[in-house]
Amino acid sequence: MTAIDLTRVQRRLRQRRRKSILALIVALVVLGTAGTALAFWTGSSNGSAAAQADKLNAGTTPSLIASGQGVIASWAQSTLAATGQPATGYTISRYNAATGGSAVGGCTGVVSALSCTESNVTPGTWFYGVAPRFDNWLGAEGTRTSVTVSAATFSITANQFFKTLPATIAGGTITHFANNDTVIFHLDTPGGTSLTASISSVDGTGQAGSPTPFTVTVPIGTVQGSHTIVAVGASGSQATSGTLFIDTTSPTAALVNSPVGGAVFRAATVPATFTGTANDNSGGSGLNTDSTTFTLQRPDSSYWTGTTWQAGVFNLATSNSATTGNTASPWTSNVTMPIWSGAATPDGAYTIKATATDKAGNPFPGTAVTFTLDKTNPLTASVTAPSGGSQFKGASVPAVTGSAADNAGGSGLSTNSTTFTIQRSTDNNYWNSTTSTWQVTAFNLATAHVATTSGTAATWTTSATPPWIPQVDGVYTIQATATDNAGNFLTGSQVTFTLDNTAPTVTNVSSTLADGSYKAGQDVPVTVTFSENVTVTGAPQLTLATGTPATTA
Repeated sequence: MTAIDLTRVQRRLRQRRRKSILALIVALVVLGTAGTALAFWTGSSNGSAAAQADKLNAGTTPSLIASGQGVIASWAQSTLAATGQPATGYTISRYNAATGGSAVGGCTGVVSALSCTESNVTPGTWFYGVAPRFDNWLGAEGTRTSVTVSAATFSITANQFFKTLPATIAGGTITHFANNDTVIFHLDTPGGTSLTASISSVDGTGQAGSPTPFTVTVPIGTVQGSHTIVAVGASGSQATSGTLFIDTTSPTAALVNSPVGGAVFRAATVPATFTGTANDNSGGSGLNTDSTTFTLQRPDSSYWTGTTWQAGVFNLATSNSATTGNTASPWTSNVTMPIWSGAATPDGAYTIKATATDKAGNPFPGTAVTFTLDKTNPLTASVTAPSGGSQFKGASVPAVTGSAADNAGGSGLSTNSTTFTIQRSTDNNYWNSTTSTWQVTAFNLATAHVATTSGTAATWTTSATPPWIPQVDGVYTIQATATDNAGNFLTGSQVTFTLDNTAPTVTNVSSTLADGSYKAGQDVPVTVTFSENVTVTGAPQLTLATGTPATTA
């Protein structure tokens, strides 16, 4: 702004009765191109009066300090140019830019002091200007200056989960509150439940918790779920913490899917890894990565540690994904398993139990799963008929039967699990009951028998034998195999019998006596040779060609 000066105006007044000093101050407001003029009129003691015009100097550049969400502005006094009289007040305005534009804030009203505070300023960089006032006249605004207001912050240690109440929230720090501001903490909203804390105010720089973080306590009765804490300063500063989680309920599932409960394995068939699923309760905090564990017990109740067996419980590691709520997370064992074929893993029942632990630390032990390790072969796989070394013609071959039994303490035999083979000697081929032919490779023939446990024997029968009458003569070998529920097997001893479907024939008749005539009653030694060994029963008779009719001897 600019001002127009009236250099001097004089008036003379005549008075008839007495002389007095009349001082007239006339304020003239003259509008120039951009200014305000203040005119003051003064008189002299010799009976004449004089007045002099004055102007109000522009405002000074303020000093600015950000305190929390407030800005403290201070400035030097502005005066009248000629008389040096101080301004009677000031207007403090806030802008978006260093020049131009309209004010978007500032200190309230006309400020008579040389400082003021604007509260609840939006975070950002702002420019402040000071315009002096003299009574009703407004002087020119001075050069603006800037200040940056930082957002108030309130942080706590990340990922805090609590399974019991009251809960102490750790890691509290506050920045950019008003200096020495009194602070009250609330649950979830500025008007929420008031909380107790280890501090009640920030320091002279608007901070708290550095270098020693403060704590805030969440009370009993706080509902399960995610929460925040709101710090509210008396000055109006406000900040919200990160999320914390209250979870007082245990997970709902910790399953073992493999091995399947009740399964029976031999050393080579125990699953290389164990698997299962786990999940938290609905609305719970969820599961952390690799948080599920499991235990493995052998028959003597010792626990596997990943390297050895010990008396005390040992939790084995798994791999699982992190979850939220009750989302199921598959787990896989992440540990070295025992050597199942070794001496330290005897036959018997092994127990697996998984435990799911949520992010708050609530555990849930699942239902135990038991499997049987059976590394020992069955004890018996015999053929009881035909008997070994016997001979039969086709029509008299007996039904093939036998006996099978697992070892004492073994997993037992499943129904109809025993098999047998029939091999003939003429070409070493095996009977195939499915195709009713003989084949080069061994073929396991089916039996029928009941299931057994431990060492209990079962008698087996079969209908898978060939029709014996049309079969070629020769030696036939029968051999049974018993297989237990774990897959261990025992191939029993071979039993052979001879099949003879061809009647013997006389191949030669001879005597030690020469051909000729012999008297009745005289012994004539005769040797008869047959095509095969024969068994003679009763009194054999020979027919002699002595004429007609023939004579029997």
